[in-house]
Amino acid sequence: MSTEDALSSTKDFEKILKILYPSKSTFTKFKELLEKYKPTGLKIHDYEIAGISLANNIEQIATFNIKDFKEIKVIGL
Repeated sequence: MSTEDALSSTKDFEKILKILYPSKSTFTKFKELLEKYKPTGLKIHDYEIAGISLANNIEQIATFNIKDFKEIKVIGL
């Protein structure tokens, strides 16, 4: 995919999706998840995604990598 195609796709996503960003409340939720589950390595990023989701009252994640989120019991897949 070219840069131009990627930028065009992101503009299409922005029209139909709400983009969520890290914030103080998402960081708090992220830290809670880290303390509870104690992930290591690259899995920590999955917990950041889960923290952002939960802080925004999103309890279900659509993903092609179910195994990445399976152990986070507060998230539905």
